[in-house]
Amino acid sequence: MIANIKRYAMRRINLNPMAQQTAVEWLEEQLNKWSDGRFYLPPHLFEKAKEMEKEQIIAAFDVAYQDEDRIGREYYEETYKKQ
Repeated sequence: MIANIKRYAMRRINLNPMAQQTAVEWLEEQLNKWSDGRFYLPPHLFEKAKEMEKEQIIAAFDVAYQDEDRIGREYYEETYKKQ
């Protein structure tokens, strides 16, 4: 069963050789592009946010890999929704 899930997941992953941009990377790029130097966040904050996002992506993939019946929206609501 795990092998079937892995094969399914690999087919669903975009195997584009170009790396995809994460949301945090996009935000950093936009802030640098549009702020004209008026807005500044220390680089270590972006690095911390990128590391946190990486761990969240890994955790989400691991959950999907282990529980094929659980959907992404359910995982998000249980994990990140503020009460």
